[in-house]
Amino acid sequence: MADNLTTTTTVSTIPNATKISTDEDATNGHVQRVKLAVSTDGSSAHIGANSTGIFVQGSVADDAAAAGNPLIVGAIAKAADGTDPGSVAENDAVRMAADLNRRVYVNTAHPNFWQVNSNTSIAQTATELKGTPGASLSLFVQSVVMSTDTAMNVQFVESTGGSTAVVAGPYYFAANGGLAFKYEPPLKITANTNLGYTSSGAGNHTVTLTGFTAP
Repeated sequence: MADNLTTTTTVSTIPNATKISTDEDATNGHVQRVKLAVSTDGSSAHIGANSTGIFVQGSVADDAAAAGNPLIVGAIAKAADGTDPGSVAENDAVRMAADLNRRVYVNTAHPNFWQVNSNTSIAQTATELKGTPGASLSLFVQSVVMSTDTAMNVQFVESTGGSTAVVAGPYYFAANGGLAFKYEPPLKITANTNLGYTSSGAGNHTVTLTGFTAP
């Protein structure tokens, strides 16, 4: 039986929206595409085969200034029960996840995370722990663990191969002493500058740092 189609032109409430346009198959009248609305600021909503299903496109690209009002978004509930939620490939679109109390899961580990360790029995002078990160980037130190079997002090320095500057310390230790702490906020090193340490004397001592690299 032939389809009875009625085409209605309707303008949505999108500001400055144009009227609906349709592409029809000349053979049987089936609608292939319907453009719901296109506003003059570039935002749009589509439905149909040639747009691969329903989608909404905003008016502002990534890393561009935006003056419009935000959208309210949701997430998928996932119980924190040890079940693997699965993984996706890099650059895939993903759904946000929240716990059963609607709190969004957040990964607190920085994507440019690093960890360094030095263990020695010799006094160190401006010894590099982490190299320069690159132009416009800085090293951020998050946590420190140190121990020594000999009374000494340790300080952290930047620019180990040039005009060395102390950025933290000195920290003083008794024999068989140590410490572990976090910098809150993280300790920021001057952009494109390396990080090292100086110890005041010989004796077994270990320094472990964690941090991340960011602008």
